[in-house]
Amino acid sequence: MANMDRYSPIRTFIGKLCTEGSPLNQSKRTRHWNMEARSNTRDWTCFDIHDEDGNLVFSGNFDFWTKTLVVVESHSPKTEEAVISAFRAVYPEDFSVRREKGRRLTDI
Repeated sequence: MANMDRYSPIRTFIGKLCTEGSPLNQSKRTRHWNMEARSNTRDWTCFDIHDEDGNLVFSGNFDFWTKTLVVVESHSPKTEEAVISAFRAVYPEDFSVRREKGRRLTDI
């Protein structure tokens, strides 16, 4: 249980990203995580999660129209699981996951 509490800030951060009217660009620093989301539109966001040592553990894009999470980089299965479950909690019906190593929506 204590281990899952480590991931609760990730779930909270993603919940805020998905809240209507939330800022397009957000960042949050906690004891274990440094999380940042960047976007120029309400249609999608790019976000990165770094651990307390500054190592990138997860990088992804989320398309709010199609409810698709694109996993760009994932170096921690538990962090990836926390990210996926957080989006699935917000969008239980239409949510999907795709992996596209190295491709960010900002590259399109």
